[in-house]
Amino acid sequence: MRRPVIAALSTILALTSCDDERRAAEAALQSGDGILAQRAIWTIASRHATAAWAVPALRRALTNDKLRVHAAWALAEIGPAAAAARPELLGLLRNPSGSVRAASAWAIGRLGLRDAEVRAALSKLENDDDLLAHKAAATVLARMN
Repeated sequence: MRRPVIAALSTILALTSCDDERRAAEAALQSGDGILAQRAIWTIASRHATAAWAVPALRRALTNDKLRVHAAWALAEIGPAAAAARPELLGLLRNPSGSVRAASAWAIGRLGLRDAEVRAALSKLENDDDLLAHKAAATVLARMN
């Protein structure tokens, strides 16, 4: 049953107007179905900067353990238009999961955040035991310089 729903969502998002797309994505994110929500997030991310309307929903998705990494990557794909997610992404740099820390660091870099607080948080992450988190922070910091 789930696969047809996911396929239908993809079709709806591909063919509908911007307002319909927003409603479909919001419904998928609030559905409680992790796979459907992940698919909606990646569909949103494929829109890049034109998906800035989804930033509030993606910020909420950052609070969901199962969706955090996906939401951070989607925000990274949206780019600077998603800068409102700064507080959540900075907070996630202290998350116990290395993949969450790495995705958050990468998103921060793609959003173009470069202030002193961001640099300090990423500098701490450069010494992370998790290889992905360490590499993401080091890469973002190197691109800032």
